[in-house]
Amino acid sequence: RYPGNKVGWADERGKVSVWIEDESWNVKVGNIEIPVRFHFNSNHLTSLQSPLLGLGWRFPLLESNIQLVDENTVLLSDISGTPVYLSRSGNKFVSGDRSWGGQLNGDKVFVEHDGCSFTCEKGRLEKLSLQNAPPLIWRYGERFVEVSSNGRILLSLTLNQDGNASDLILVGGNDFRFDYEDSPVFIFEDGAVVISDLVI
Repeated sequence: RYPGNKVGWADERGKVSVWIEDESWNVKVGNIEIPVRFHFNSNHLTSLQSPLLGLGWRFPLLESNIQLVDENTVLLSDISGTPVYLSRSGNKFVSGDRSWGGQLNGDKVFVEHDGCSFTCEKGRLEKLSLQNAPPLIWRYGERFVEVSSNGRILLSLTLNQDGNASDLILVGGNDFRFDYEDSPVFIFEDGAVVISDLVI
């Protein structure tokens, strides 16, 4: 966007936010395709909590979650990376356009949208029930995360001792490798993190 920057996706302050996706990576469940998208955002490089893929990276399909913003609002980050705010309406939560609806039950949250239902437990996505297709099940172990359907593992990764993903993620027939120790290259300028080089 700004030719003066070394990274073409950067804004005028040198911040980068870019989605990496390809339809050929999608996970197929019955007649439904689930998008496999990776997001890099340099604004998250100073985050205290490192996501699975390392600072700056996000993998919505594995990092979907729901958070209680306050007693009247919950925030769902869905599997495509879209944030959905739900506000309390009686004993339920609904989105502004009322196309999303949710209910709290102890540690579990149930959210419905367009014939699909999300089940989250302790903030993490556990199950996605789909129309005309078997449900997707998320499993979280001490050193792994995987998504399966009908007993078939669709996506898996292992975690290192820091809780980050190892450099290999298996998605269907695709292998994704992330080298986030050497890339991106960033510098501190006037107290802010600025990308100076990025290889994807």
